[in-house]
Formats: sequence, structure tokens, C-alpha cells
Amino acid sequence: MPLLPETLPYVMPATARLLYDSHYLQVAIDVQNSWLYACWLGEIAQADLYKGVEVIVRIAQENGLSKLLNDNRYLTALRVTPADWYRSNGLKQLYTNGLHYVAWIYAPDMHARAMADGAMTKNIWPLTLTFEEYDVAVDWLRSMP
Repeated sequence: MPLLPETLPYVMPATARLLYDSHYLQVAIDVQNSWLYACWLGEIAQADLYKGVEVIVRIAQENGLSKLLNDNRYLTALRVTPADWYRSNGLKQLYTNGLHYVAWIYAPDMHARAMADGAMTKNIWPLTLTFEEYDVAVDWLRSMP
């Protein structure tokens, strides 16, 4: 069985309270685990990326959350350049606003994976680890203080 099947049935975690819903992103608070859950959906363009980062940062700040489960399993294409990606400055904004741990689940799209890996090399905080599997990412995030 492949780690990332081509089609995944998307189901919001049962413990999540949905706060933002659009065609490209759903953001929720996982009330059982006290973390932010962001699920990127479909194709992401530059405007979607910038708006999504803004929404995630705002919700994390408003709710005093220090952890993010960044789920990219349903992202099918990332239509941004490396310059667009770095201009979004999402990880730095999250850390500045109190978020300290990010479990980043890889997208099946290789361009999106490369962008994620590039972002990890340029940021020390928040502490961000990448994962192939949802359950492993959840276990790691639960182990963070």
C-alpha cells in the first residue's frame, strides 16, 4: 500500500471545530489536542497561498495556539514560484505570533514537496518536521510540550 494514495477521502478530524472553509483551505481547532489543523485542498495559486497564510496566522494568534498540524495530503498542485512562497513568510509569522511546533504532512505533488523542503532549510523556528503519514505527524505533535 502506498504512503500517499492518489485519491484520499477527505474527512475533517472528529475532534475539530471548523473556523474557516474555502475551496482551497479548511482551518479548524482540534479541541481534543489543542492545536490548529489546516488542510490545503486542490490547486493552490499565489493569492490562495497568501490568503491562507493570513488566515492561519490570525486564527493561531486569536486562539493562543502553539501547535499546527499542516495537512497537505489533499493539495494536488502548488501554482506558485519559490519567490511567491518565500514572500508569504508563513512560518516566521506563525512563530512571531506564538506558534512553536508544526507537523507538516507532505503533499503528493512533488513541486509542493520541494517548496516545503526549501522552507524548512530557511527557518529554525517554529520547529517544523515533515511527515509522509498523518498518524505519525499526529503522534509527534502530541509529544511536543
